[in-house]
Amino acid sequence: MKYAVKVENGPDAGLVREIPPEGLSVGRSTQNDLVLKDGMLSRRHCRITLQTSGPVVSDLATVNGTSVNGVPISGDAALKPGDRISMGETVLSVVDAAASASAPVPPPAAASVSGPDGPAKRAAEAEPSVPLFPEPESREAPRKSRFVAGVVACAAAAVLLAAAAKTFLLAPPSAPEPPAPPELDCPLEFSYVKLEGSGENVFRYEMDMARDGSVSVIVDDLAQDRHLRKTSPGPVSPEMREELRRAFESAGFLSLDPVYEGTPRRNTWRSVRISALYGSRAATVEVRNRAEPIQLKALRERLEDFGRNELGLWAFAFGRDKLLETAEAEFARATRLWAERDVRRDNLHAAVLAYRSCAEYLESLDPKPELYDEAVSKAEEAERALDAVVADLNWKADHGASVKEWETARQALRELLEFVPDRTDPRNKAALSRLRDVESRLAR
Repeated sequence: MKYAVKVENGPDAGLVREIPPEGLSVGRSTQNDLVLKDGMLSRRHCRITLQTSGPVVSDLATVNGTSVNGVPISGDAALKPGDRISMGETVLSVVDAAASASAPVPPPAAASVSGPDGPAKRAAEAEPSVPLFPEPESREAPRKSRFVAGVVACAAAAVLLAAAAKTFLLAPPSAPEPPAPPELDCPLEFSYVKLEGSGENVFRYEMDMARDGSVSVIVDDLAQDRHLRKTSPGPVSPEMREELRRAFESAGFLSLDPVYEGTPRRNTWRSVRISALYGSRAATVEVRNRAEPIQLKALRERLEDFGRNELGLWAFAFGRDKLLETAEAEFARATRLWAERDVRRDNLHAAVLAYRSCAEYLESLDPKPELYDEAVSKAEEAERALDAVVADLNWKADHGASVKEWETARQALRELLEFVPDRTDPRNKAALSRLRDVESRLAR
């Protein structure tokens, strides 16, 4: 039986995703298999895996938690069709993938003409198949009759072919393929700076995205003595960069006034400055001590949401005590996974992520607690252990392929995919590509 999850409630209601053999990651970040727009979710909120007994959901030590049928879970929980997974404002239901498949789309009406697949061809496909040269009703039928029938049939076929050719030649040209996203020809660069000052605090937020898609963020909150310097591990996906470019376009950014000036309140200062360059067009818009134009406000909020999802800046929304509490729970979960790394193959990979997540919770705190250094150190140790396992399995796959023991190579690659279940991980992608090649050889 194949399983799927359906979004019953939340911003993405109606969305359905099948749970693949390697599992399904769920959260706000675009690196997940199921990306949800629910602002109450963590970047990596939970993971659903397939086991022999059925699907299992694992909460990734999130701030707002995960519940199954109304009961909060602290680790793993078995699932069955009909179960409901609640997180933030979103409710997922577990369904039979076959039953949730969309109904087939009916064929287009015959009135639409589009090249060789126009009405003549569709009508021919809709009619019962009639052979051009039917068998004679009697073997004693005169040869002349059979000859005449054949000539008539050939003439009819010629008429049909001529009609089809005329339809094709006179039909309007097919709609062109949609153009490729202008991302490659129109790369986006932007800088966003927000400054809020008062007699009690100074808060500064700066985010920059370079032409190659790399993102850096600087956040300073003097009142809470919290400071953050963070850079994305790699370029943002082309799809996300194109979505951000469209957000600038939708806001009419290039047509906004360069400055919106207001009068500061006593002992307060607030300013927002956004600069953007895409293609040969560039503009800077700054708002000082007044309400932003509604379209600029929507753009600013989209940029901040992007930073929270991609770089984990949501942590600034929580106090020090809450972050410490959540980080300690995540560290305890990581330690359990590390101790049980021989029980399940994906536990080692999950331990790496959990140790890293613990460090992320504490990253904005200054001074950082000792737990931060310990989490970073344990994450590196777990990553080294995982690298060693991956290297060993790659060697077994290479050796099996070199001596044409394809079954040995396939088994090694399948194990590797279990140790690294994250499909966005380059090690997973490389192993999956090699596995397809090995299985094609076994199928010959």
